[in-house]
Amino acid sequence: MAWTFEMWIENEDRIKTDRVREYFNSFQYLDEKNKYKILAFKNGTVTVSNISQSGILSQDDADEMTWVGNKFYDLLKDAPDFRFALTGVEVGGWIEMNEILKNPIEIIPIKGFVISNDIYESIGKPGSLLPFKANYVWNPYEGEVYEKPYPPFYL
Repeated sequence: MAWTFEMWIENEDRIKTDRVREYFNSFQYLDEKNKYKILAFKNGTVTVSNISQSGILSQDDADEMTWVGNKFYDLLKDAPDFRFALTGVEVGGWIEMNEILKNPIEIIPIKGFVISNDIYESIGKPGSLLPFKANYVWNPYEGEVYEKPYPPFYL
């Protein structure tokens, strides 16, 4: 199974999701070297080619994914309207709108979580999010972390 690094952008309808997808696909590549081809899908997921599909297995993977994640957020600042967005390994569909409405205090602290002001206000502004762009706030992205595997356990 692949462990894809991605940005997931949630919208309330197909038309808005398609606008965001078309926006990201209009860039074709994330970098000037044409190493990272942008792949935006109909389900609201955006990823790039030529990046680990095995999760974060080294500090180099974490550094590379952090660079890509920061680029995703830079592009998101000019993207069409959306409800919320998050970047990480296998984040697509991980959070549903009803979970945010029921348990905002569990979702809001996630680093890199971006949410529209309307939704943030409707859930009572839990936590202290910072401005992201006009009509959006976020818990700033701090990058990806490589955690060394635990040594084998011997009896």
